[in-house]
Amino acid sequence: MSYRKDADKLLAALAASVEGPDMALNAEGNCLATLNGMVFAFSFDEERQCLFIQSHGGSLGQAADPAAVLEKVLEANHLWQGTAGGVLGLDEQNGELGLAYRLDFPLPGEEFPETLLCGLMPHLAGVTEWCRDLAAPGGTG
Repeated sequence: MSYRKDADKLLAALAASVEGPDMALNAEGNCLATLNGMVFAFSFDEERQCLFIQSHGGSLGQAADPAAVLEKVLEANHLWQGTAGGVLGLDEQNGELGLAYRLDFPLPGEEFPETLLCGLMPHLAGVTEWCRDLAAPGGTG
């Protein structure tokens, strides 16, 4: 059973909540959305039946002290205490910090939580913004 339609329902509810353009997965299972000036990529994985949410959190190459930035990223990742349940990582090809979140289907509960992303996205946006601030020249996070 595919939960792709459920992922589309979550995206539609999110679009309605921010009064933005419609959001839906394309034929490949992807959707890009700009929320609060940040680009988020949504990708549905048919094999794993999950929705991946990703954002870019700045370039490590711009940071005044890359080692200190990576230390703070590791601290935030520990038990997901600073990542809203996601994982921060480093793209080895371009030095970009990124946030990844995995939402597994089926979703728990008896009723379908259409507004789940509406509550989650402000937290993921906050983590992304913190990461951008951290990686900015002279950033403090």
